[in-house]
Order: sequence, then C-alpha cells, then structure tokens
Amino acid sequence: MEPRELFHRAKCSFRNRFFPPKYERWSPEEAYEHLFIGSQVRRLTSPLPCKDITEAIGLLNGDWSLFGSSVRLDDPPNWHKNYKTGQEWPDISSTSLDYRRNDIAGGVKFTWELGRWTWATSLAHAFQLTRESPYREKCLHWMHDFAVKNPMKHGIHHTSGIEDAVRVLAGVWSLGQLENSEVALTKPILGLIAQQALHCMDNLSIGSSGNNHLLAEYAAMTVSGAALPGLKVGSLLFETGLQGIYQETLRQVNPDGTSVEQSFGYLPFIWELIVLPLMYAEMAGTPTPQEVKNRISASLRFGQIIRMPDGTMPKVGDEDDGCVLLPGCTRSRLDFVGSLVDDFVGGMPDVEDGKYEFPEGGYTIWRHEGMLVTFDHGPLGYKSIAAHGHADALSFTIFARGNPMIVDPGIYAYQDDYVARDRFRSTPYHSTVNFGGRNQSEILGPFMWGARAEVIRQDDGWECTWHTGEKHWRSVSLSNAVVMVRDKVAGAHPESVLVLHPTAQVDLQGAVAWVTVGDWQARIESTGLEHWRVESGEYSPRFGHKVNSTRLCADFDGTSSTIEIAIQKTT
Repeated sequence: MEPRELFHRAKCSFRNRFFPPKYERWSPEEAYEHLFIGSQVRRLTSPLPCKDITEAIGLLNGDWSLFGSSVRLDDPPNWHKNYKTGQEWPDISSTSLDYRRNDIAGGVKFTWELGRWTWATSLAHAFQLTRESPYREKCLHWMHDFAVKNPMKHGIHHTSGIEDAVRVLAGVWSLGQLENSEVALTKPILGLIAQQALHCMDNLSIGSSGNNHLLAEYAAMTVSGAALPGLKVGSLLFETGLQGIYQETLRQVNPDGTSVEQSFGYLPFIWELIVLPLMYAEMAGTPTPQEVKNRISASLRFGQIIRMPDGTMPKVGDEDDGCVLLPGCTRSRLDFVGSLVDDFVGGMPDVEDGKYEFPEGGYTIWRHEGMLVTFDHGPLGYKSIAAHGHADALSFTIFARGNPMIVDPGIYAYQDDYVARDRFRSTPYHSTVNFGGRNQSEILGPFMWGARAEVIRQDDGWECTWHTGEKHWRSVSLSNAVVMVRDKVAGAHPESVLVLHPTAQVDLQGAVAWVTVGDWQARIESTGLEHWRVESGEYSPRFGHKVNSTRLCADFDGTSSTIEIAIQKTT
C-alpha cells in the first residue's frame, strides 16, 4: 500500500474506534429524526427493459434463488442466516466479526446477498407493473424489519462498505417505486439509508481497494443526495459522490471501453454503479459531462462486441452475479443493463464482423460468421492487489454461434472455499501455457497478488514474462473459421492447455483431437507438441456452482509449437 492509503486507513480506524461519528451510534429511527425534514423519495421514472416478475411472485411465497440455488426464506427472513448452509452469523457488533472466515456460516457472500436488498427492487418493480398491494407490503415490511434488526455497525451486513452502498442504491430505487408508503415503516429505512451513505463518504475504499467498491460508495452518496430532498446532508453527499463518479468512470473504464478490473462478468454491474447515479443526477438537474458519456459509450460498444447470440459473454476474471436492479430478470445482465445504458448515452450501431483491438484493456476479439474468439494479452488486474484478476495471460476462448469450444473455467468461490478460489484463477486452469503446473503471477491471498507477470507486444504476437523468469510468446489469428495459435517458450517443463466446456466430447487420434459441442466440431492439430491427453478439470457456470470438465494437455517437445483449430458444423 502507498503511504496515502496507509494514512487513510489508520485515520479511519482510529476515528471509528475512539471517536465514532454520532450518526453511527443512532438507531435507524433516531437517524431519521436527526437527519431528515421529510420522507419524500424521488422516483426514477426511466422504464426498466424487463416485464418479468417471476422472482417477485416467488418472494410472496418465500421462494428465492440464491446464486441459482432455490431456497426457502422465513417471513421476514433471518438476516444473519446463510440460507445455503442453514448456518448463522452471530448477532453481534460488526467490528467483532471477521467476514473472511468460512468456518462460522460458510462463505459470507451467501448471507450478504440477502442483505443487499436487490430482492426489494423485484418486489417494487412488480408493484409498479401490477399495482397489486402484496408486492408493496412485502417490500416495505422486509426492508423495515432489516433496518430495525440490523442497525448501523451491528451484524454481518455492515462489515463491508460495498454492502452498505448496494443496499442504499436498491433501497432508494425501491422506495421511489412504492408510492404513498407508510411513514411509520419508511422512517427507519430512510434513517439506515442515510447512515450508510454517510458511512460510505467517511470510509471510502481509496488506494489498492478502490475498484468497483469505490464506485458503489460514490454511487450510494450520489443517489441518496439526489433522490431524498428531505435529507439535511443531501447536498454534501450529492456533490461529493457525483464528482467521485465522474472521476472513477474515467479511471476504471479504459478509453477503449474495457474495464480496468480485467473481468468481463463485472461489466453490467459496473454499468449500474455508474449509470444509475448519473440518471438520478440528471433527474435532479445536473447533466453528465460529455467526456464521461463518451467513456460509457465506449464501454457499451465493448459489451456489444463480446456479446454472444444468447446475450451472454465469455468468462474472463471474476464474476459473482453482482447487481442492483432485478436480479431475477430472465434477460441476460448484459442485455438488461445494456439497454438502460443504451437509452442513457444514445443509440449504438450494430457490431459487424471483423477483428477488434483493445490496447488499453489488452484484448483482441474476432467476430466471424457467428464465431467469437477472444485473446487476452492484458495486465493481471487493477491496482496493486489486482483483486479480481486471474493468472490467465495469453489465454484464448472460442465460441461457435454460442457453442463453447475452448473456454475460461469461470470463478467458483470467494471466501467459502479458498483452495478452490486459487485453483480456478490459476494458470494451469486456463487455455494458455504453464511451466511445471505453476502460476504466471504470485498469489498472496484470495483477493491479492504479489509479483506479477508482464506482457508486452513482441513482433506479431505478445510475450509474457513470468514473475519467476520464464517466457511465453504467443500469436493468435482467425481466418475462414480456422484459429491458428503459435507459441514459443523459454523455461522448464512447458505445457499447453486447452480448457473444454463440460458438454464437450473428445476423440483423440494421435496429434489430432476432435472436440464436439452440440452440432459443432473442432479439429485440433498440433506440431511441436507431444500427443494431446485428456486431464480432469472443473468449470463454474456461475458463482457458487461447479461441474467436472476436461482439459486437453500436451507437453512441448521443443521450444515452439503451432496449434490449428478448424471449426465446422457437424450437420
């Protein structure tokens, strides 16, 4: 960490321990009385591009999807419970809880997800669409119950700033949709929202952790200031938060539209964290600077380029279903949030076939008659800890009309399984070259990297120098449905790996491997490698889920190799 960050953390820790702000000592009801002169919540009237209320219908009956697993909620929910494991976090001071531990109630993210209030957006949206009061009543009563039972600085839900921030965003948006809400129920909700927004301002995630967490904190400040006219400190929150959104948009979205976090799956979430506060700001009369809109437009274009026919995108880096609005919407997050972004920045032209270079992000993307090929030659991740990056330099993926041929393994776990987290972001688990089964960059912790590999442009390809000194040079090209991969290596025990989707069928014939997925087939022939062999692997279709898969592996018999991958339809 840099001295500025160390000083900021030390100052916050000292203040919070010995001189905590008054607002953190108030109950939510007291916070409302001290911080508000009225309970009005401005409604964001932009229509959401989704009419699906399936999640809201389920919530009325206590049925909910927790990262794709069906769970049964209590009414009101037990806010300290991990509904996947059935275990509970202690109902004690937040400062006494270490959310990194997984031996208390399993991974904390499964409990945090319930506390983010994203379910409230589904209920509020259903109320707007149907005008049926049960959706409104359930939404209000559950938010009220949470606020009363989880006062500021108490319980697992106040152990991370981004949790407070997302709760503010979801809560403010939902209250705006619930017209003529009962003041008695609303006051504690608004009190907690204001406390959390102030906490975000006073404890910003600057420095090495200033990634999407910092965006979320600025977004919470902006939205609460713009949408709550009765909030006495609203102007301060709004002005500080909005300037932070402008600043971080230009920092965290590269000029070529890629995200600095090296994570495709986080893209729709980052869009929400940027565009939602800007929409509220414009509703409050503050237009968005054109420079910021241009950067968002570039990001939307990148999203369109990596989009597959079903609306999904290839996996690169971490992705954990992070969202603010309508988590149960059946549209892909890329399409759902992308539609909001498109409306905000203006219409974008359709993407044509071709080769697309993203120099700042470090990606080359090919689109050709339904084929999508990605080549990752970018940095490990953002800032000194590269929290969401993977050791996947010079890896590639191939999709044929959405059929996954060569894939990224995804990300299975965070705090709930540290061993699996390291495995899924390791070099041997990606479609690149490894030396002796080791990693390009040094893993220091579940969200921290040490010594890093470096990637530079070299001739007509890219060269990755490992933190331990080995070198791997690779070029990738696509022509007429044939992907050519050329490699050169300098180091002991080099191995080439191709990660296959779990549905892939493999037929090995000497130096040729036939891989079939659906009605598409890849003929993979290599020179400079020993014969392909099939080894076990894992694949994560979404956060918290994993299935067995296979990897094609081959050792080098020299210092260079060529892999030709010809894609064709089987019928």
